[in-house]
Formats: sequence, structure tokens, C-alpha cells
Amino acid sequence: MNFVQASLKYKQVTLSVLLLVFAIGINSLLNMPRREDPKITVRQGLVLAYFPGANSAQVEDQVTKKLEQYLFQFEEVRKDKTYSTTQDGMVVVNVELGENVKQPDVFWSKLRHQLLVVKSLDLPQGVRGPIVNSDFGDTEALVIGIESDNASYAQLKEYAQKLEDNLRTVKAVSKIKRIGEQKEQITVTSNSEKLSQYGVNLQQVVRVLQSQNAINATGDIKTGNSKTPLYTNGYYNSENEIANQIVGASQSGSVVRLGDVATIGRQYAEPTTKTTVNGHKALILTVQMQEGNNIVKFGDEVSEKIADVTQQLP
Repeated sequence: MNFVQASLKYKQVTLSVLLLVFAIGINSLLNMPRREDPKITVRQGLVLAYFPGANSAQVEDQVTKKLEQYLFQFEEVRKDKTYSTTQDGMVVVNVELGENVKQPDVFWSKLRHQLLVVKSLDLPQGVRGPIVNSDFGDTEALVIGIESDNASYAQLKEYAQKLEDNLRTVKAVSKIKRIGEQKEQITVTSNSEKLSQYGVNLQQVVRVLQSQNAINATGDIKTGNSKTPLYTNGYYNSENEIANQIVGASQSGSVVRLGDVATIGRQYAEPTTKTTVNGHKALILTVQMQEGNNIVKFGDEVSEKIADVTQQLP
């Protein structure tokens, strides 16, 4: 008896098998991972380090060579494709991994931790970094715009933060990036006539502000087994604190505060870029999805969170 004859003779078994295969297919179709963009494995990354005040020769000798020597210890790194660019105050090392590296993210994570050890043991004081940038292959699943001509950038930032907090409760959310944010700055405006009227010079004001707006180690807390540095917080928390900062004394001996000789205000720094949505001032959130999830289901979950937050916004 061949397969066709057996299928016709045992119709119930044949029908059961077909229904089972059909059910498995439907289940796979509904639950299989779906991405809007294909997964791209990028094996290139950057290692950046900054050495303020050093010229290119000093950076090359004290930072670049040590980073290259350390990176070339890893068998995953292709020595023929890895190169560095050194200039005054900084170095950029272009790192390429071998084709045998199937999970580059694991290597980059390991490298980030190891570079912290290198910085503490081998690099000179004053070096900022090294920083590993390996996000070139990331693709955004969703792009969300928050627009308003009436709200300030500070308010847009507050709205974006509220939306971010809600989106992070979605299990499939990976990275969230914010684009278009404008930085605030405090401006202190005065003139020479006002300063001379109170007997205060500009350099004196600058020195006071620089020394105050910092966190420094002022001593140690000693116990039987350890010694912990004690830090004092000198950061300003508001414009009023800056205005009340004592910057000197007048000829009559009275205290001169910064608010007496200058105007303190908060404003946005001169923007290098400007983000708009539909011609309106905006901030943009880009949302990435974790591997192995369904983009359709992910979009529905994010839409629910957006709807919830929208009801709380003006």
C-alpha cells in the first residue's frame, strides 16, 4: 500500500494531520518575529579619547599608542583594517572585527569594561574616555514627533520625558533617543561702569563663579579599615543662588552680591540645528525594538502608550 492509498483509506488520520499542520502554520504566522528593516551585522566601531591641552605628538605618544597596543591584544580585532587618527587633544581609533565574530555587541560590551581598567592604569590623568561607539547598525522601529509652537523647549523636554517613561514600560522597547533638544544656559550680563561703581572687577567675578560651581574633595572620612573622600557640593541650583553669590566688598565695607552688579537670566544657547515637524517646533523620539519581537504588535503597544500620555498633555 503506497502513501496515496493509505491517505485515502485512513481519511481521519489524514485530515487530523492536515489540520495540525494548518494550525502550526497559522500559529507561526501570527507569532513569528517581524522587523520593519533587516538585521544588519556591523563589525566596525570607534574608540574615542580626549586629552585637553595636549598637542598631537603628546596624544600620539601617551594615548594613541597605548590604546592600539591594548586593542591589538584581542584576536577579534583585524589589525590590517584597524587604524587611528590623532590630532590636537583627541584620538579616534577605527576598529574592525573579523568575520568570525558573530556577536559584535558582546565584544563591544566587553571592550567598554576593559577600557575602564586601561584608563585607570595606563592613561595619563586628564584623559576623557575612552568611549566606544558601536551603534552604526542600529535601526529605528518608530519615530515619534512632539510638536508645538506655543510650548517652550523646556516644556517639550518635559513632555518627551513623560512619554519616554511610559514607553520604557513596553517590554520590547530597546533604546530611546531624543533629537532636537536645545540646551539651556545661564547668562550673566554686566558692564564696566556698574562693576567699577561697586569696586569689583570682571576677573574677580569670574574666579568666584569658577571656584564655586564645582564639586571638590575637601577632606576624608576615616574609619578603622578605610578612608573615604568627602566632597562638598558647590553647584548652583537656581538663578537666585547665582544672584546671591558674594563677589566682593564695596569701599564702604558692605557685601557686594552678583545680582548687584549684573543681570542673571536663563536662555537657550545658539542652536546649531533646529528640528521641526509639519513646520512646527518639535522634539523627536526614536524608538528601537529588541530582537525577536513582532513590529506590528510592538507598534500597537507603543500607540497605546502614546494615547495615554497624550491625554495628560495640554
